[in-house]
Amino acid sequence: PELLEEKIRQFKEKIKDHLRNQEKRKHITAYYFLSNLNSSDDIVDELRKKIFRDAKIVTTWEKAIPLVWTFLENEIEHLRQHKSILDFEYINDLASMCSINETENVVSFLKYQHKLGRLIFFETISDFIIIQPKWLADACKCFVTNKVVDDVDTSDDWKELQETGKNQSNLLNLKYTIKFKCANGDPNNPKGRVTKEEVEISGDGQYVCLEHTHTSKGKHSTEELKSTWFKYYLTCQDQDVIQIILEVDEDIHYTEKSSFRLKKERIYDIQTNSTGLFIIADGKQDQILTCTLSGGNQKKIKLPGNPDSFAIIDNESIAVTLPYEEDIVFVDISKGEIVKTIHMGLCCTAIAYFNSKFIVCVDNTIQILDIDCKVQSTEPLPGFTTDGFSVGKNGNIYCTDYNKLICMDMHANILFTFTGVNTRRPRGVTTDDGGYILVAYDHSHNVHRVSPDGSRSKEIVRKLPKIDWSPFICFDSVTKSIIIGRKDKVIVYTRSA
Repeated sequence: PELLEEKIRQFKEKIKDHLRNQEKRKHITAYYFLSNLNSSDDIVDELRKKIFRDAKIVTTWEKAIPLVWTFLENEIEHLRQHKSILDFEYINDLASMCSINETENVVSFLKYQHKLGRLIFFETISDFIIIQPKWLADACKCFVTNKVVDDVDTSDDWKELQETGKNQSNLLNLKYTIKFKCANGDPNNPKGRVTKEEVEISGDGQYVCLEHTHTSKGKHSTEELKSTWFKYYLTCQDQDVIQIILEVDEDIHYTEKSSFRLKKERIYDIQTNSTGLFIIADGKQDQILTCTLSGGNQKKIKLPGNPDSFAIIDNESIAVTLPYEEDIVFVDISKGEIVKTIHMGLCCTAIAYFNSKFIVCVDNTIQILDIDCKVQSTEPLPGFTTDGFSVGKNGNIYCTDYNKLICMDMHANILFTFTGVNTRRPRGVTTDDGGYILVAYDHSHNVHRVSPDGSRSKEIVRKLPKIDWSPFICFDSVTKSIIIGRKDKVIVYTRSA
């Protein structure tokens, strides 16, 4: 006991010495020493009572709030994984989905969250709500004050601040020049600091960052510092990467060109081949249907079971999965007949064809099969199941889970995941001719175009028809159109001029 008491005393002294002359020492109000070997219930009870006493002092203790606020709070918490700022209009729309229909109630919710420190909201400048307060602190690091020599160096207060850290109010009256730094720079390093004027007089659209002259990225685009933080989150990258970011933010939109309805069919998968032939997996009539993009010249090929997905091998052949039969059937669509059946022995759902290989989802695994359907490799899916499924021209696998887009390599290693603003319940997924990922969202009823690296997205179809059925999507390389299949309806979207 004496040794234990001595260790406790030494620990307290060490803490006191460490925090001496620091404001944070005021946060220590008591010590409680617990051990998983011999701590008594009395100490635990004492700690519990202390926590309750302090909690009751908090102004929000036992304050009643509307239950629907917790639903909105959960939605915002989910968005914090990938977003730092939301606009008020989006939060207002999000609130309406949580049964908060009055704007006044949304403002009250935001004020309450601001008071708790969970987000930053000012009613007078409500266009943007910062849901990641730490982001604002990080953003402010891009502003660096650079002292004016003739005023600051002669100041005794400045010298005292440098030596002791003690700040005097007189320092506020000294002259400073505001300078900027690239976002990846060290704010404490004076190299690389530039004024607004220095950025603006740069003639070639670039400025030299002295902090990074020893690297291949010593020159940065001037737009990096001049662009508004709230619109872009540009970082210290080379010009090529900035061009990619701006290309994703290009004002691309698709508008409805035409549509048609099927009679009794139910869409389970859709694709077009390189000739523009539209192919549908019909899960209700157990068949493959081919037609034009206007719905004409329909041909039907009967299947021995309920199809889930299909892969286009060439303009005449497709491979179709029948999960309940645990089969993959090969169909000659030009002749309208099944030419081969492979029994997998397990439930096989999504399928794609790439580089003379089949990529198949088989019982919560990804299997790679050769052209003869011999298994080359099997990898377990890392903790999720696939809804939508597609393989890009780069060989990456894109699939959708309950709330996110997932990109994997052929070995089921996750390369990135994506969620964004107004992207709720992703379902159909494909890629366009530029390598961008197109995702159709079931609950937000829209289509987003996601950058190949998953860093950002653009909403390109704003209003899909609200039908009680998941949206399937494909991109037609012949007409450059996006096709959506939902239940018994097919909609063709073309890019707006």
